[in-house]
Amino acid sequence: MKLFAETRNVAAMCIASAMWYMVCLLFIPEPWCAIFKVIPLAVLVAALATKLKETTDPFDRKTLILPIIALSLSMVGDVFGDTKLGAFHDVSFLLQIFFFMAAHFVYIGSFVRFGTAPRPEGLSKLDMAGRIAIATVLVIALIALCDFMLPALESKFRIAVCTYMVITIMMAFTSLMQTRRHVWYVILGATLFVISDAIIAWTSFVPNNIPLSVEDTMVFLTYYGAQILLNIGLIKKH
Repeated sequence: MKLFAETRNVAAMCIASAMWYMVCLLFIPEPWCAIFKVIPLAVLVAALATKLKETTDPFDRKTLILPIIALSLSMVGDVFGDTKLGAFHDVSFLLQIFFFMAAHFVYIGSFVRFGTAPRPEGLSKLDMAGRIAIATVLVIALIALCDFMLPALESKFRIAVCTYMVITIMMAFTSLMQTRRHVWYVILGATLFVISDAIIAWTSFVPNNIPLSVEDTMVFLTYYGAQILLNIGLIKKH
């Protein structure tokens, strides 16, 4: 019960701070709202760090350390995402991609550790159908992005964006290969990350009439939802 309460409180704080950031976007210009952007991830880092202090098992410690690193890299990427201004736009965009690629690599390393773990008791074998469905969605998303987005990309961004797309899809597929408790938190979080990035790519490079407020809402609901789901299972029980 205590663990559930901790998980519930962490999730509530993340959601509240994420909603506050989306409100701040309406009143505070970039890059000054960047500090509010990283608060939800900072809450997750603090919760994981608290669990880390209580853990002595080397495997469990690494299980917690890797997501902390991934979240920290994501926070740096978030800051660069809010500083794409003027002459620094292209550099900040590429740095944002670099730090999120690094975060995905760390998440991949975290997931791979559970790829050959014994199947935990209570993990239904019926979840295979769900994993196949998620994998199908990921393949369709990759095909759609390649078909509609790549022709619209500027040549100077094409290599970086294509590399990032491949690594993001790899991260999501790696999440499907795990056998661990609370695995569906991670699978859904990884899938939401792909959806969030797909929305960003679509609205950034493909002509559309989506209002900016709607775009921001879709991106950050999926992005913060992804980060929370990827890590909340560790806070609940690792």
